[in-house]
Amino acid sequence: MWTSLPVVRLWPESPPVPADQLDAETARLRSYLKQATALH
Repeated sequence: MWTSLPVVRLWPESPPVPADQLDAETARLRSYLKQATALH
């Protein structure tokens, strides 16, 4: 996904976040949202 960017800044004053860590967080949030919507 972020193949062209080694690091991604979520906002200007934030420390750079490794792309693989960002992907892991995104996947975790997606699975959490999937579980939350399944409960309703």
